[in-house]
Amino acid sequence: MLAGCAATREGAEFASVTRTLGPPKPGHARIVVMRDKGFAGLVDDGFAVTLDGRSLGGDLKTGTFLYVDAPAGRHELGVKVFAFPGETRQEVAATAGRTYFFNVVVSERSKKLSTAQGAGGLVGLAIVAAMTSDDKNPGPVDFLPVDEATARGTIPELRQAPPAAPPPASDSHDR
Repeated sequence: MLAGCAATREGAEFASVTRTLGPPKPGHARIVVMRDKGFAGLVDDGFAVTLDGRSLGGDLKTGTFLYVDAPAGRHELGVKVFAFPGETRQEVAATAGRTYFFNVVVSERSKKLSTAQGAGGLVGLAIVAAMTSDDKNPGPVDFLPVDEATARGTIPELRQAPPAAPPPASDSHDR
């Protein structure tokens, strides 16, 4: 018999964060990325989400959110996963004073590659990687825009993702 449970996360609630921060400062928009609460699977490493190539500061795991305030204008959300043959990129045209919400879900290509690897090992993975290389989204996740009313109904269940772990300290003998 298999049993599982929903991932329980610790961290600040979105309402608490927005009360502390207030609205985005003039000339800026707020961009929020989130992953629905639910079964995290055996391994939930999370995704290192970037905006314009810079980390949002933590790993987006099941049941968490990350946010960033950015100047109005065009920006690019991204996720790249080690050993995954592609990167997800999503353009965002941000208007000052607005908040944009995106639900991050595993992409169809990622699901196909995982299934192929499970069924056919590295050969299956290589075949499906080649077959899906020109997919609309070659990356590991999809950024699904969520309207504000829906997001505000979902996000109270989520917690702010903890900051990314610092890189290991170098040993003084390595110098």
